[in-house]
Amino acid sequence: MILTGVFAFAQPKIKTDATFSAPNYSQQNLELSTYNITYDYKIVKNVKAPEKAKSGIALLQIGDKYNKFVDLNKIKTDSVTERFSHLSTVNSSHFNEMLAVSFKSIFRYQIIFNKENNELTFIDKVYSDNFLYKEKIPAFAWKLEKETKQILGYSVKKASVKYAGRNWTAWYAEDIPIQFGPYKFNGLPGLILEIYDDKEHYHFTANSINQNPKQIYLS
Repeated sequence: MILTGVFAFAQPKIKTDATFSAPNYSQQNLELSTYNITYDYKIVKNVKAPEKAKSGIALLQIGDKYNKFVDLNKIKTDSVTERFSHLSTVNSSHFNEMLAVSFKSIFRYQIIFNKENNELTFIDKVYSDNFLYKEKIPAFAWKLEKETKQILGYSVKKASVKYAGRNWTAWYAEDIPIQFGPYKFNGLPGLILEIYDDKEHYHFTANSINQNPKQIYLS
């Protein structure tokens, strides 16, 4: 199972003066979010070297009709790219600024949930090419368990599921009646605040929740 799309390699940098065409950028604004949840994540790319796990912060935006899940650095990359897209050309300094923020993203995909038609759009980037595919929002056969603990001051309950060849454990907060969580996970009677697989190759833990309206968009 590949959750992470394309991982960032060593960051390149242009060391000579050069001029480039300004980047093309556009975005489709969908709606304002009602919740924004950020997650610390740890992802093991090379299972033979788990000590070299990659870490970062992901963002889950919840709206009335749409959700979005993305690496927080992808949001920052979009902001920089949009700013430079209004120029006629960009120089090496501009280009290096875009590269610097872009290569901080451990995963580069976006996931948009359209809750009205039960459809998920997955957008990824391989080198300079963008691609997307659509699928029905997956249904998960969760097993609800009795264990509880605290995350961010919320009492959370344990659930488990087998998905794409991995055994997953989730902790969800019934006090937050949102049936979603990181990546494609959904269907529990509360917001997923933590989820990980039994080999600890993927681990997401919520570190903040706010209700400040932010634009949910497709870039």
